[in-house]
Amino acid sequence: MSSIINFSGTCYSYRKEDSFFALKDITLKIGRGETVAFIGTTGSGKSTLLQLIAGLLLPTAGIVEVAGISLHRKGLKEKDLDLLRRKAVIAMQRPEDMLFKTYTGDDVAFGPSNYGLQGNDLALRVKDAMETAGLPYGEYKDRQTLSLSGGERRKAALAGVLALDPEILILDEPAAGLDPESTDNLMELIGKLKKRGKTVLFSTHNMNQTLKADKVVLLSHGRLMASAPPQELFLQQELLEETSILPPDIFLLRNLLLKEGINLEGFHAGMTPEQLGRLITEAVEKRSKAL
Repeated sequence: MSSIINFSGTCYSYRKEDSFFALKDITLKIGRGETVAFIGTTGSGKSTLLQLIAGLLLPTAGIVEVAGISLHRKGLKEKDLDLLRRKAVIAMQRPEDMLFKTYTGDDVAFGPSNYGLQGNDLALRVKDAMETAGLPYGEYKDRQTLSLSGGERRKAALAGVLALDPEILILDEPAAGLDPESTDNLMELIGKLKKRGKTVLFSTHNMNQTLKADKVVLLSHGRLMASAPPQELFLQQELLEETSILPPDIFLLRNLLLKEGINLEGFHAGMTPEQLGRLITEAVEKRSKAL
């Protein structure tokens, strides 16, 4: 898998006059089409890293290459950043606060129309984006944005991002403030985008959501602590304790059973509740026969 994002020895400081770094010596590769979850306690550097990828910030030191654009090179022009921001689009926390058009369809169309898309091509792009985000086009295109519920406004805002058809979609705490049903819908959306070959990056404090990712990037105090599939990362108990991270519920259950001498052979992060239930039943029966 070819990499679409490359960090090497990357540092970033918000305060140029001193030696405080929000990110320190980050070396990381993200493959084209990967879904990556960024985790870490508050202040770990997640949002800063995502903003570097989106070109909203430029590195203080080191290498940053995103979608073929080198953000660390001298002579970087605004047109280069504009190109990057069309390829890598970020939806900041509570993107629904950015809705400003009267009608939902017009708001979703704003971005691509600004980039020159018109007529039937624009209508098809808006329809696809709204349908993908979970807003049926015929029902919602003429709905006033102020009449939408909180969850619908979040979907409309995400549809506006999808309408730009980016190579890389960056979501900073996308599930913040959502109810469980809306959160499930959001994670389904991330799955749809992965199937389309999009590179999707999202930050979260909910470890259960990371199970949808191909890879989890763990940050602590601006440093990269790990970059691994969830199946590998959440088995590193010492690392999780060091960085104050609780694993997803399925791993907590596995760890509790392990303490009771019940080993779930064949356990993996992508198990359905039904598969996990059968595995626990088999493990308990096996242990009972051994006693």
